[in-house]
Parts: sequence; structure tokens; C-alpha cells
Amino acid sequence: MKCEKDYRANFTKEQGYTRNLETIKIIERSQIGSVPIALVTPEMLEIFLDSIRGYAAGTIQKIFQKVKGAFEWAKMNSLIDVDPFSAYNIRCPKSNKKNKRINALSLEEQRKLVDYLNSYEPYEFRNDYRIQLMIEMYAGLRMGEINALRIQDIDFKRNVICVRGTVSRDKNYSAFLEDETKTPAGIRDVPISEELLPYLRQAVDQYRENKYGLLFFDHVHNKLITTQQVNCFYGRVCEKLHIKNTGQHCLRHTFATRAIESGVDAVVLKQWMGHTKISITLDTYTDVFASLQNTAMTTMNDYIRNVI
Repeated sequence: MKCEKDYRANFTKEQGYTRNLETIKIIERSQIGSVPIALVTPEMLEIFLDSIRGYAAGTIQKIFQKVKGAFEWAKMNSLIDVDPFSAYNIRCPKSNKKNKRINALSLEEQRKLVDYLNSYEPYEFRNDYRIQLMIEMYAGLRMGEINALRIQDIDFKRNVICVRGTVSRDKNYSAFLEDETKTPAGIRDVPISEELLPYLRQAVDQYRENKYGLLFFDHVHNKLITTQQVNCFYGRVCEKLHIKNTGQHCLRHTFATRAIESGVDAVVLKQWMGHTKISITLDTYTDVFASLQNTAMTTMNDYIRNVI
């Protein structure tokens, strides 16, 4: 199996290998999954591809690439005479799912959350996840990236957070520290805002030694902190504040939304968010960009009046 070989050869890391296995399981459960590749007809392929339209666009793309790659490999190794994908121009199907609207906190909700977290008194012998939430809300890092921050990743001299790794789950769903991010674009330096600076100084001041040198570590259970742990805490906070709980990832969307509203360019935001392509940034926050059209036109009109 190619994904096994790539994993053993270190072309694919644990996180990518796990995602590949999940994609392959989808294919194996389908009709073509139990048919020898030499007997799969173009009609069977079309039926299969039509059947996966209910998945999200990203999942469909992964499934399509896996099946297409299998036929390319089969042709190269003389298991089939004709690759149907090239011979019949079989294309990747589009998802039937509507584009998900991003969930970001309103300004009022954000103020309520900040006020609550600032006044919150953590319980003794319990982990405190407040600063992780502040980093996500004021820097836009993914929670796995935040939980993987080492103390040296907070560079006060250059005033940046150096994102270099993530806490992931392996094929057995056990947490492990990965010395690279979700995508190559995830390795980045994110500026530290004035709002975030005191929280980062507090985190560094409160640092306790651990075997990974991590800024945030579960000293209660002597293990890595997972996204799920922070999610549970965030859920309890949302319930307390009567804020709709859509998961702590909404704080990353909140950061991006505030950045766009304040006039940050999409190219800059792409870098801060660690997106692979500018299209991901534009597609994810299309509604936010669209809502600023009138303001943008006013800005342009003012500029033209001043220069002409």
C-alpha cells in the first residue's frame, strides 16, 4: 500500500498517515472497494464519485486523488491497459454541501469572554486553559499549535510567536508532539499584539519545567494538553456566559474576522493563519470580506477625491 510505504519512508508523518487511512476506509466501504482494479469500469467510477458528493469538498478531493493515484499506479505497473481517468476525462465531483459559515464571536461576546477569563479563578489541582484561549483569540493559532509552543517560541525581542509544531493524534488516537505543523505553510512567525503581550509574559513567568519544554503542559496528569481538554473548558465557559458554543476553534475565526474588519490585507492574514493558499483565506472568510464592500467603496471615493 502506497500510504504505508510513504509512512515508513518518512514522506508522510503520523498525522498525515492517519488521515490517509481514514480516506482509504471510505473507499474500501464502497462498491469499488471490493472489486479488483482491473475490473472497475468507467461507469462504476462515475457511480462511486457521484456517491461521495455528500462529503465536504476537502474530503472529496482527498478521496478523488487516492482513487486516481491508484489507477495511475496500476497503469504504470501494467495491471490495467487504460487509465480511465485520463482516457475518459473523469473529473473530481463537487460537494452537495453548502459552504459552512464561519462561527466567530461578536464584539459583545468577545468582550464578555475576555472579562470573564480575566476574572476567572482556576481551581486548585486543575489545569488552567485561559491563556491558550487568549492566544487563539488574539493571534489566530490553531489550538494544537498553541499546545505545542515551547518557551523559546515566544520571542519578545522580535515580538513574534514562532509556530514550529503541533500536538496531534496518532492512528490509535493517542496525543503526541509533532515537530512540524499541519501544513508546511503552518511554520510561521505571528506578530504579538499589544492585547496578547501581557498574557504571554504571564505564561512565560508561570512556566514549569516539563520533559518537552512546553509552555503549556498537563502537570496534573503529566501529559500533553490536547485540543479536546481546552474545548471542554471553553464549553463550560460558554454555558456560563450564555454564548453559543461552536468549539474553541471559533476563536481562531474571531481573530481573522477582527483582522479583516480592521483592514488587514488578505495576503498578510494568509501568512498569520498559516493557510497554504490565498484562496483558502478568501473562501473561508468570504462573507466577512463581502460585508466590508460598502466601507471599501467609501475609502476608495475619499482617496480619489484627495488625489484628483
